[in-house]
Amino acid sequence: MTEEDIKNLSKKELQDIIFKVQKLLSDKQKKEFQKIVKEAGIQPGNKKSQAALVRMSDDFVNEKMIQIQNWKDQIDEGELYLDTEEYEDYSSGYWEADWITEYYDNQGIGDKIMSMIRFAEDCVDDRRYQEANEIYEWLWQMSVSTDSEYEDYVDLEMLEENNLIHTDMKHLALLTLYADYQVLPAKERARDIYLYFSSSAFTKLHLEEMFHVGREELEETEQFWEDWFTLGILDYIDMFEGTMNAGLKTFIIDTYKAQVEKLKELQDLKTGLWHTVLTDPDSYVETSGTAAITAGILKEILCGILDDSYLPCAVKAIRGILDRIDSDGTVLEVSGGTGMGMDAEHYKNILIAPMAYGQSLTILALAEALNV
Repeated sequence: MTEEDIKNLSKKELQDIIFKVQKLLSDKQKKEFQKIVKEAGIQPGNKKSQAALVRMSDDFVNEKMIQIQNWKDQIDEGELYLDTEEYEDYSSGYWEADWITEYYDNQGIGDKIMSMIRFAEDCVDDRRYQEANEIYEWLWQMSVSTDSEYEDYVDLEMLEENNLIHTDMKHLALLTLYADYQVLPAKERARDIYLYFSSSAFTKLHLEEMFHVGREELEETEQFWEDWFTLGILDYIDMFEGTMNAGLKTFIIDTYKAQVEKLKELQDLKTGLWHTVLTDPDSYVETSGTAAITAGILKEILCGILDDSYLPCAVKAIRGILDRIDSDGTVLEVSGGTGMGMDAEHYKNILIAPMAYGQSLTILALAEALNV
């Protein structure tokens, strides 16, 4: 194996090789090996020393990202596609025939996807969260074309279900949330991460596992949990599938109710929206944050956590949101990205512009309104 071959190995491939080599060493050789590891500064369990290490060169990362972008373009444009064989299965009887589609990866799409997954994990381990997040976002949104006459498309979960890729979907989902958290401004984390839970791979996750999957500890968690309570408290409780401690559940729900009660007081009476700085009526009213709050309130009314006395507050907010949807469907009066600022004045001066999360959260709020 040449030096160039070693440089091109992924983190997981290197780990597998090291583990196998270690098994072949004598006790004396193992001690020498441990000494080498210690001198390299890799201290098991010491997150800070691990976080200081950078394993991949910028040139290597840039070359890999260019290669991955080429693969993504080829898949998005249908240049790379899956072959299919379709037939009716009569094994359950003639009147209960099933239409079967079998997928064949003759163009190595699965290998390319697996290379992306391994590299994205290496990027997380190397604290290159922007690159990792870019890959993960595309993976969960991609649709692989097929040669089927019915314009059949295959997403990431279907690739795994059909054994075209082999990966731990739970671990992949947690790494996705971790990288997303690392690159987003504090006020956008909860609402962006919440949107991932529409995919089945995320629905059975315990969200707190996200905080332990990477090398670095996540920061500003208090802000995240406050936002998460308002947006997804019921979903968070449901994740425990009835196993959540009763006292903890009561505490979380009581905290949520107190938060919503305060939000009712802070709602702008004229527009029905909430201000970008909640406690400052001189700051502009903001649609995406209002949509997130409203979606949470409506969901909890429907599920019985909140009573109907909160419905007028939610209805007023929905009317305010509808007033800010342009004729072409664009959601208006959305804060153009709320990164961490020095003081409240910073947030009051953030520009207002149409944003993708404004569209998504508005759809979420309107969908909940239809259910009430």
